Amino acid sequence: MACTVASDGKVQQGKSKSVTTLLKGFRVNRPIRQKGTSGEYADVVLLYEEAWLYGPTEALTLRHKKERALMLLAADTACRPSDLSKLFRVFSGNQAQIVFFDGGVRVRFFYPKETDPGSSRQNTTNYYFSKWIVVHHTKPASVSTPAVLKEFLLASSGPDYAQHYLQQLDSYAQPFVHGKKNKEGKWAGASVDHIAKVIKDVMLNADMKNMTARSLRGASPSKIYQLFPEMLQQSLDLGRWTTSKTFFDHYCCPVSMRSSDKPPASLGVTRPSLEVNPQQVLRWGFKPNPPPRVAAREYYFLPSHWVSKTLPDDGLVESFEDGIYKVRYPGKCDELFHYELMSRISEARQAKHSR
Repeated sequence: MACTVASDGKVQQGKSKSVTTLLKGFRVNRPIRQKGTSGEYADVVLLYEEAWLYGPTEALTLRHKKERALMLLAADTACRPSDLSKLFRVFSGNQAQIVFFDGGVRVRFFYPKETDPGSSRQNTTNYYFSKWIVVHHTKPASVSTPAVLKEFLLASSGPDYAQHYLQQLDSYAQPFVHGKKNKEGKWAGASVDHIAKVIKDVMLNADMKNMTARSLRGASPSKIYQLFPEMLQQSLDLGRWTTSKTFFDHYCCPVSMRSSDKPPASLGVTRPSLEVNPQQVLRWGFKPNPPPRVAAREYYFLPSHWVSKTLPDDGLVESFEDGIYKVRYPGKCDELFHYELMSRISEARQAKHSR
């Protein structure tokens, strides 16, 4: 690139065959699965448990809805932050990228087609390749990606959000996820770095410290394959790989499972009357982990339940607005998110119990 600019485009050493062949060799042989890992993946169910801790949708701020939607979609579709940055809100027609149906949602990802003579793809061109991923409804419903995705889309659409040009489809649309405001004062599409940071921060909270946001591309298919080797094709479809060679050479890696129990065969067996649900397989080992002395059912009480209630530490929940509870104490008023309110209740109950 530097040579191109300095020579006014006449000298392009970076495009010579010897340079591109060398760089391709580095890329192909680099063990992608080891980047940001210690030789094995953490179980993606930890991410679902962290999403559960956000609480009911009605209690979340827009920022928390965005974080939850990003982490769930990344884990359930084995996609990279760059894939999410190219996801737009087009819901119908031949340009659609997000389509809801009774069983869940279909998401369409774009990425450049390979043009190398040795490519494994049979339909290589100079344009773009797209692939649909089906994301099924799952249990518990509180971390079912189609429902969470729909809630986020409803909460973050409108004239306050900028339209971006979608090169792959030659049209304008609102990006799936927003970042900072542009010069016109509208929320612009999020950058790849912003999306990666959001997911990485959540992964740190979920105790997945040895992984990056890109690690999910290998972690999710690897879990499915490790639990049910006969579901290799479902693993490949989730990662959008044409052949198993790429998966085994660069992405497949042991997963440190959350649960040591063996899953029931019915979870991964395809029956004529029931379509296999890879997303439910990914949730194997899920266990809600609310704060001490707070029941899982209580954790998901709606904000209306808590307003006007007196907490165990004598704080009065005065109101709830835009994802924030106002709790009145003598001489002060605290503003708490839902998970902060649950932690406050837990701490107060433990303190009373220890007296």
